Amino acid sequence: MEAICIIPARGGSKGIPKKNLQKIGGCSLLEITVAKARLAGCFKEIVVSTDCDEIAEEAHRVGAWAMDQPGASDDSMPESAEKYVLSQMTGFDIVARLFCTSPFRTRYDIFEPVRMIKTGEAAAVVSVTAPAHYPSQHVRMSGDGFYAGHMSRVWRQPRQYWDDMRVLNGSVYVASMEHYERFGFFSEYTKLYEMPQARSFDIDTMADLEEARRMHDLRFRS
Repeated sequence: MEAICIIPARGGSKGIPKKNLQKIGGCSLLEITVAKARLAGCFKEIVVSTDCDEIAEEAHRVGAWAMDQPGASDDSMPESAEKYVLSQMTGFDIVARLFCTSPFRTRYDIFEPVRMIKTGEAAAVVSVTAPAHYPSQHVRMSGDGFYAGHMSRVWRQPRQYWDDMRVLNGSVYVASMEHYERFGFFSEYTKLYEMPQARSFDIDTMADLEEARRMHDLRFRS
């Protein structure tokens, strides 16, 4: 079974300018992602979908295909980029989505979900982690910032009675092409691949980026 890895990497970013090109340990987030995908050893092609010439140049530099993302905007969803890539590159049985914002996932975190598809254990696999704060403790805010009630009626139950829940960590999405064309990555057939919180760190803000750099430096100094 042939697998393709698609890395959506738009140039625009509200939270972090040129986020996909920001560096950790001397490597861009895009370079880290491409390197981990290549080390996983399970993809026939690795494609970076972008609307940015600078990102395309970086993709070429690190040995990945770069494909223009037509009609990209701040509201563009990754599915539009994926579907365009898949309309141009056919003959694949498995599609994977990797964002550049998960620098601490390992090559095994990429390999294992693909393996699960190839062996028929799952039709789709998404990565998750244990929640840092239990979802039932979330509160709603009214428009003027006042307390507007808990998200769950069971928030006051003891921990041992809480449901066993996980949070999508945004790291790895994989599906058979048949599943993807019908449902995307999510359906009742989707299985979960659990990752520890240390490998599930996701970069969304400048504070996240600085923390990721600090975490990287600590790991390599220890």
